[in-house]
Amino acid sequence: MEFNRNEKQQRFNNIRGILINVTIGEKFSNFTLLVGHEKTRKVNLVIKTDLLNKYKDLVVVNNKLNVNYYLTSKQDNDNWLTYANVLGISAISNI
Repeated sequence: MEFNRNEKQQRFNNIRGILINVTIGEKFSNFTLLVGHEKTRKVNLVIKTDLLNKYKDLVVVNNKLNVNYYLTSKQDNDNWLTYANVLGISAISNI
């Protein structure tokens, strides 16, 4: 029996912030949101370039975005890397 973690996941994470950077790659792209109120921090999210093209009107620097994502991890040599994989993007009027 094959296990598909995406079928088992019932809840996804949600983050809101201001888009400050977009890097477009061949297969995968990423973008950075500035989140928080008093203590702001930067959050980097990974997205398939095909999916990013679907939201190209929303993904503009300084836009306020609401992003749904899920986390995955993999081991690279002796380090664990955690990725925030984007499922969907929507614009918001206020944060």
